[in-house]
Amino acid sequence: MSSSVIYFQTPANQAEKDFADDPEFLEKFKEEWDNKIDMLIHIRMMIRANNFYNPKREPHYVPIADRKVVWSGMPRHIISNHLNTSVPYSKYLAYKEVDKPVRTNNERYQDEYLEWYVHKSPQNKIYRVDFTCEAPEYYEWLWEQDPKKVLMLYQKYISPEVKLDDLGSVNNYNKRNKWNSKLGAMHLQCGPNTLGDEIGLGIESSILYSKNNKIIEDSGVLIANANYGVQTRNSDPHIGAQVNLLVRNKFKVTLKNPVALYLNSFDGTILRKPDGSALTSVELNQLVQFTRGDIATNQGLRCTIECPKDWSFVLGEMTISGQPILYGGQLAEHMLIQLTGQAAMSDKLQFEKSASEFASITIESEEPRERKYTCRAPVGDQ
Repeated sequence: MSSSVIYFQTPANQAEKDFADDPEFLEKFKEEWDNKIDMLIHIRMMIRANNFYNPKREPHYVPIADRKVVWSGMPRHIISNHLNTSVPYSKYLAYKEVDKPVRTNNERYQDEYLEWYVHKSPQNKIYRVDFTCEAPEYYEWLWEQDPKKVLMLYQKYISPEVKLDDLGSVNNYNKRNKWNSKLGAMHLQCGPNTLGDEIGLGIESSILYSKNNKIIEDSGVLIANANYGVQTRNSDPHIGAQVNLLVRNKFKVTLKNPVALYLNSFDGTILRKPDGSALTSVELNQLVQFTRGDIATNQGLRCTIECPKDWSFVLGEMTISGQPILYGGQLAEHMLIQLTGQAAMSDKLQFEKSASEFASITIESEEPRERKYTCRAPVGDQ
């Protein structure tokens, strides 16, 4: 069995669309992306022994199965903070909190690798919600190559009024600029929502953890004792458990190329028009537009939900699960995010390692390590 060196592609091969009219720049950016992802994985892997592999540097590992990990984009910890069965519609307090566009330092408090911006009319009706799961690295690395290319994307997807100076200085792109915080959502910008964190999570969760000579399998116990993620998120415990399961089954693991976080799907079947009727499939496709990435392969990057101009009502006059749409968080709860891991075997040698031969860490303490939340807490909203 033979294998060849791979090249890390841009998320959903989006660069092919973004720079189709500039083939020379496209090739340059693709090469830079490949090098950056390679180094990001390599550096993260050097921190400690693990069971992750870099397909570019270790082509002898042959992928044999994909493992899709899917979760809801509505922050779980915010719902948990507000869910009170004795208070009618207490969940709306969670939607209200997470919808606020920015917190300290222009940072959004949306931490499930999905962020959004809500557009409202002068009458305070929601007429559009923009969702994104694109990592900031795409824009940061693009800024290093050509800031005007970043400006081009902002003017296309956010507003033609965006100016180059709004986005950063010559040598420093500001991922929390006003057009990606108070005035819109171009890409992820909440603290833990980065490609580096995604890769780090995959690597750390590839380590076997044991306590009292027994391999830890429970997802809650695993993340509480391991060196990755936050327990109160939808994403981290689920990702960690699925990746770790592959290793426990004696596979090496990696993240599927193109390495990225993606929009998997949106459940529009629970939406209703003002008259109570359901949307047809044609109407749903008109309402929910995936504008970046490739949703046909579950690799969406950006989504806009907005009623067409010729409809007699706006999004805020519709209902979801029988409740009026007052917040973007109600929609985010039904937007699924996806990461795909890969299990591999080596074509160089027999893959007969026992669990004890894999990179592992023994947990000595009975107390799980304390992990602080990485997004800043709300200011003045207690």
